[in-house]
Amino acid sequence: MGITKKKKFRLFPFKMPTAITVLFFIIALIIIISWIPGTTGKWLEDESKPVSTDNPWQDGGPLGIMDLFLAPIKGFIGSSDIIVFVLVIGGYIGIVMKSGALDAGIGRLVKRLNGKEIWIIPSIMTILSIGGTVEGMCEETIPYYLIIIPAMLAAGFDVVTAVLMILLGAGVGVMFSTLNPFAIATASQASGLNPGDGIIWRLICWFLATIGTIAFVMWYAIRVKRNPEKSVVFHLHSEHHEEFINKEEIPEFTKRRKIILALFGLTFLIMVLCIIPWGKITGTTIFDDFHNTLIKYFPYFTSQINAFGDWNIEMLAFLFFFVSIIIAAIDWKGEEQYVRNFISGSSELLGVALIIAVAGGIGWSLQHSGMQHVVVGQLQSIDKLPRFAIVIIGFFAFLLIAFVIPSTSGFAKAVFPIVSKIVIPLGLGSGMITTFVMASGWINLFAPSAGVMMAGLAIAKVPLTSFYRAIWPYTIGITVFALIMLSIGTLLPQSIF
Repeated sequence: MGITKKKKFRLFPFKMPTAITVLFFIIALIIIISWIPGTTGKWLEDESKPVSTDNPWQDGGPLGIMDLFLAPIKGFIGSSDIIVFVLVIGGYIGIVMKSGALDAGIGRLVKRLNGKEIWIIPSIMTILSIGGTVEGMCEETIPYYLIIIPAMLAAGFDVVTAVLMILLGAGVGVMFSTLNPFAIATASQASGLNPGDGIIWRLICWFLATIGTIAFVMWYAIRVKRNPEKSVVFHLHSEHHEEFINKEEIPEFTKRRKIILALFGLTFLIMVLCIIPWGKITGTTIFDDFHNTLIKYFPYFTSQINAFGDWNIEMLAFLFFFVSIIIAAIDWKGEEQYVRNFISGSSELLGVALIIAVAGGIGWSLQHSGMQHVVVGQLQSIDKLPRFAIVIIGFFAFLLIAFVIPSTSGFAKAVFPIVSKIVIPLGLGSGMITTFVMASGWINLFAPSAGVMMAGLAIAKVPLTSFYRAIWPYTIGITVFALIMLSIGTLLPQSIF
């Protein structure tokens, strides 16, 4: 009699469709829901601007079946800046990879650490978390996948370790934002509050959440390194190594490659420094003044580049494109080869660009059906509840709205002119902003509609089901932690919470 193998329990026993299929399914679901009476409302052409004669309310309504195929096109147009950024990043990485500098640098790093590779995790995650809490680092993390994945694989971990480092590192910072101008500052302005209100409790929450998040990722990484079969993507082990690890002998770490690698790291440092709103943090106009002086006396050097600290995705795309030319010049192999390498690198991230486009179609569908307006309107009946109940209900209500309105600044502009009138008299003005950033940050970490999350998984070639198998304990833990900290906050003086 043959031996019957015991069937292994699987949290997700079915095979998950591709990321693009999942996003199309969500759009289809939104279209069907829009057919139900009472689910649609009004919408604004630009929700980041106040209602005016130039930006009036438009009547929404049920979407049509053919809108399923129109939505991704609209999403592509609406997300064009991020898509261009991703394609330029792909070209930039392609140029760097062809130089051999990254392979040589990673090989040197792993050799020097020699068994202490685990300490890469807290150092990188701390930096990303600071970026997330200070300036809402999100799309900017996409380039890091192509750098960190090979390093972690070479150190004996798996690609999910790299994904968790990047996604949770920046994500926990965004979820527990302290100075994030796209969330805190925008919501505070819409509420008539100071962005510094409640920052003490937000700092405490961020510090504790970041420590807990790093501990979780290190726990997962140690388990995988001790026993590779514990990896949620162990079945893709060979495929990932073939994709991300250079099978050839590690190239020599020459002086030229050292210069390229130093320039490579400097580019990312410049990227972080250029997007932090230094003027708002310091309360000065010194950077704007310097920028205006530069334009005045060197008009043929730059005229359209934004001031330091006021860069956006378009400016970052320019940065990486410009540096790719410098790196190609250092490792010059001809103009034709540069173009080939850049196009080849961009093509590697074309699938990621399409995922972002379809994810953008979800936002377009929710906006033009008017569902956003309906959901926001449901918040006006919570003022009779106890303070702790208001923030708990607010958290879950904000989760729903964050799914409906993926943009944090759009969310704040749409919701807080209404919510602030309810919660400020109750002493929960800044507390509700803290609740908002936690809820919107939660969605960006875990929801399939989060284009950056899906893009990261596509780059790492990690199935969504495998990611959820790895992340579910953390999901529960960070949710409970957020609710506890919000509840405690309602017991504190208004100057703290």
